Amino acid sequence: MRPIPNPGLPLTTSSGILLPMSTVQEIESAIRNLPLQDMRQIHEWLEDIMEDQLPLTDEFTAKIVQSEKEMTAGLRPRVR
Repeated sequence: MRPIPNPGLPLTTSSGILLPMSTVQEIESAIRNLPLQDMRQIHEWLEDIMEDQLPLTDEFTAKIVQSEKEMTAGLRPRVR
């Protein structure tokens, strides 16, 4: 499969299959060419991925439990 030009994702094939990007520079270049909404989606996804890598501390667990109690009691709306 030969890559075809595509300003949003330059490393795609004619069938739309993404080819692996080997460097951060290639990824950054592709992201710079995306529409702002797509960049926001990537930003949210990266935050989720990075958050999943953080250790679950006792302090954080306690904050989750407290927040869930407050939401259940209607004291605080759920916010992301």
